[in-house]
Formats: sequence, C-alpha cells, structure tokens
Amino acid sequence: MDCHEFERMAGAYHDGNSAPDERRRIEEHRQSCSRCASFLNELGSLGNALLNWRMSDRVDWTAFERRVMTAVEKPRTSRWWAFPVIKWSALTAAASLAAVTTGFLLWHNQIPQTPSEPKILTAKGPSRTSSEFRKLSSEEDSDARTLYYRGLELMKNGRPDRAGQLFSDIRQRYPESGLAAASDYYQAYITDSAIDPAQLDEGTLRLRLAVWESIRLDALGSEEVEQALFYRAKIGFHLAERSRSPLEKQHALEHALAYQSRFPGRSPEVETWLARLR
Repeated sequence: MDCHEFERMAGAYHDGNSAPDERRRIEEHRQSCSRCASFLNELGSLGNALLNWRMSDRVDWTAFERRVMTAVEKPRTSRWWAFPVIKWSALTAAASLAAVTTGFLLWHNQIPQTPSEPKILTAKGPSRTSSEFRKLSSEEDSDARTLYYRGLELMKNGRPDRAGQLFSDIRQRYPESGLAAASDYYQAYITDSAIDPAQLDEGTLRLRLAVWESIRLDALGSEEVEQALFYRAKIGFHLAERSRSPLEKQHALEHALAYQSRFPGRSPEVETWLARLR
C-alpha cells in the first residue's frame, strides 16, 4: 500500500467500515509511515479542531446537502454530470488560500459563458460557449466525489482552509470535469466570503473579478448560480468605485443587470449598486 491509497481508504477505516484485509493493510502501512500516521490522527481529531471562521450569512445551510445533491444529480443535455451519492472516505493535507487563488489565476484564460447568460465583458481573453465536461472513469469519479463531498463537509464544519485544498486537488487531478468546475466555485467562494472587497486595491479586485467570470455556471445549482452572479456584481461594483473608469462602470452595470434579470428583487445590495451605477 502506498500513501495515496492509504489516504483514499483512511476515511472508511476511521469510520470502521473497512474490510478486514483492508484494515490489516492500513494498520501495517500506518506503523511504517509516520506521515500517514499523522494524517490518520488528524482525521480523527477533525471534529474537535474547528477554526473560528464563519460562513456568509447569505448562505442558507439548512438545506445545503439537499441542494448540492439536486444539482449534481440533475440530468443535463449533452453534459456529463450524473453520479450517485457515496460516503466520504478521504482527506488530504491543508494548504493556504493563497494557493487556491493562484490556481484560479493560472486558469483564467478560459472564460466560458452559458447560452442563457447575458453577454458580459471579461477582464481579458475572448468569450466562448461552454464545452462538454470531461467524463471520468469509474475510479476517477469515485476519487473525485470522495474529495468533493469531504470538502463540502469541511465547509459546513468551519474548515474552509482544508476544504479549499481538497477542491484544488480535484481541479489538478481531474481538469475539465464537472466536479472540477463546481470546485472552482467553492474555491472562489471560500476566498471572497472571507474578505471585504472595499478594502482591496484595484489590481486585486480586477483579478478577483476575473476569477468569478471564469466559473462555469452550468456546473452549479440555482442557488450557487445566484451566489456567483452576486459576487460578479459585488466585485464589479467595487472595482468601478475604485478605478473611476467609465469602462469598469459599464462592466459592473452589466454584471448587476445579469443578476437582476435572473433573480429580480432578491438582493437589496444589487439594487443599490444598480442605482449608483446608472
């Protein structure tokens, strides 16, 4: 057994669901590998190691799992995105949110838009229509979903740093897949729900807006789409205020209108931004 296999099986071992042969192999590897022994100890103490970090009040967590499962199981025409629920069974090491943001910026040259989304100017690069998601093999799918659901669990438990690393792992291992696209959203949300855009400089705001414009809305459920459009409008507004550029003002107005056209009357903040941008 190598370390990668150990990490994939550690969750089931911790939950007491490993087969006898798997349990024996895991215990043998743990005794010979200090890194994996530490990993297992960390997994066991996860529930008691919560950070003092609070998710945005805009998110309704009461039906979070139901909404996620509805989104990922919903059939899509000419898209691959249907998969069953599995039990969480793996966790990888933590990394900083700076690495999450850097990964987004490296990917920024691809800025897709769905056909139903209003045409919006982008920070750089041409627009293109959404392509089909990459289809994963059964083994890849199982591994990606394990990481994804563990990431969602960590977010609910107040561990955005570790959740962000898992979502980053999905993007690196399974690029172009539906789960990678959904992970893009959660990485961006983890970063921007913890910062005040009014405190950011013009260059940082421009980069954060580029991140949100890169996210594929066709990989998300309706409430996640609303959040994505909201952050585009929010960051776009602050960028317009900071830069005082007529082009950025028009750009921000288009984002705010895109939100308002799909979710009219849902956000007093967006209505305020629209009034100031017009």
